[in-house]
Amino acid sequence: MSSSLFVRRAVRTLVVACALLGSVGAQAASAVTVRVDDDRAQCPKAAFRRISAALKFVGPGSTVVVCPGAYVGPLRMDKPGVRLIGLSPKRSDVVVVPDPRDPSTPVVEMSAPATTLARVTMRDPVVADPLHAPCSPPLSVLVDNGAGPFKEASVIDNVVVRQRAPVSGSSCTFDGVGIEVGGAAPGASPGRARVRNSALAARIFPVQVHAGSTANIKGNLIDGTNTSDNPGLNRSGIGIRSEGDVRIWQNNVSGYVFGVFLQTGTATVGAPGLGNNLHGMDIAVIVEDLVAATVANNNIHANGLGLNTFGSRGSVVTGNVMRGNGGGIALGDSENIFPFRGTDGAVVASNEIRDGGFAISAGSFSSGNRIVANVATNTTCFDFSTGNGTAGTANTWLDNIAENSSPPGLCQRFGPSAGVAAAGATGHIGN
Repeated sequence: MSSSLFVRRAVRTLVVACALLGSVGAQAASAVTVRVDDDRAQCPKAAFRRISAALKFVGPGSTVVVCPGAYVGPLRMDKPGVRLIGLSPKRSDVVVVPDPRDPSTPVVEMSAPATTLARVTMRDPVVADPLHAPCSPPLSVLVDNGAGPFKEASVIDNVVVRQRAPVSGSSCTFDGVGIEVGGAAPGASPGRARVRNSALAARIFPVQVHAGSTANIKGNLIDGTNTSDNPGLNRSGIGIRSEGDVRIWQNNVSGYVFGVFLQTGTATVGAPGLGNNLHGMDIAVIVEDLVAATVANNNIHANGLGLNTFGSRGSVVTGNVMRGNGGGIALGDSENIFPFRGTDGAVVASNEIRDGGFAISAGSFSSGNRIVANVATNTTCFDFSTGNGTAGTANTWLDNIAENSSPPGLCQRFGPSAGVAAAGATGHIGN
C-alpha cells in the first residue's frame, strides 16, 4: 500500500470517528428520557445503573426515570429543566442514601432552575449499631438555583426525607436539615422552590428557607417525632430566614419545639381554605423581627403556646382557630425574657380561642396594635403596656369577647351586647 493511500484512509477514519463522537455528544446535550435501574431487574433495558451517571449524561429538559431499587448520592441536578422521577407511584420504592465516604455534601443538590425531584425517598441507611454508624450529611436536599422568575422554581413533589436521630455518645453532629432553599453561608446563592405533598422528618429543620429565597411550601406532613434525643435543641418544622416571599399552606406540622419559625422577610402562613394544622409543639408559630407576616385561617391546637410575636412590625393574625393550647396569642414578651422585644402595628382580628391560660396577651413593650373582634372562651385577655389606648394601654382593643380582662375593658363577657362581635368573629373563620 502506498504511503499516500494509507494517509487518505487514516484521515477518512479519523473524520468518521469525530463525526460519531459529535453525534453522541449532541444526543447527550438534547432532551431525552432515560431509565435507571440498580440491578436491571424491574427495567432490564435501563441504560444506567447509577442515577449520578444518568444525570451527568442527559441534557437540559431531559427526564431521568428511576426504577425501584437502592441508590447512593450525592446527586447533582445542574441542568435546567431536568426531571428526576421514580417510576413507581409508591415513593418508598426508590431509596437514595448518602455516600458514607462523603458526610458533608447534600444528598441531592438542585442548582439549576425548573428542575423536578419526585416520587423518591431520601433516608439515612438502616444500621445495626447506630452508635458507631457513619455520620450522615447535615443536609438532604439543597435548592440553590439562583434568583429569577418563580415560574422556573424547582419542584420537590411527593418525596420522603427521613433522618435518623443521633444517639447519645455518637460523634455525629445533631445538625440536620431536610430541604434547604438557598444556601446558609454568607453570599450563598438563593433558591426558588415548590415543596409539596411530601413527608419530612429531619433532626433540626425539615424545611428551611433563607438567603433571599422564595418558596411555596404546601400540603406536606412534617413530623419531628423520634428525630432527636436532645431536648435542648430549638428544632422547628419550618424555618424562614429569607428576605424573599414564602407561602406556607395546608401543612400538618407536629413533634418539634416550634412549628413555624419566621425570623426575617415576608411570609404567609395559611389563607382562607389553605390553613395549616399545627399541633403538639411548645410554640406553634413564632414571628420574630419579620417586616410583614400574615398568619391566617390555621388550626392551632394542643401546643404550649399558639402564637408568639416579638420584635416584629405590621403582622396580621386573623381567622385562626386555637383550641386547648397553654396560651393563645402573645404580642411581645410579657415576662421580660427578651427585654424590649415588643410587637408594633399588628392587627389581631377575628380569631377564635378556646381554653388555655390566656386568650391574647400584649407585653409591656408592645404598642400600636389593633386587637379586634376576637372570641375567647374560658380564658382571659391581658395587656401589660401603658399609653393612650384602650383602658390605659398602648394598644387598641375593640369588640373582643373573653371571660375576663386585665385591665378591665379589653374584652367583654358573652351577653346580649356581645352578639354583634361574636357573629362577626365566628363568621370570618373558615371562609
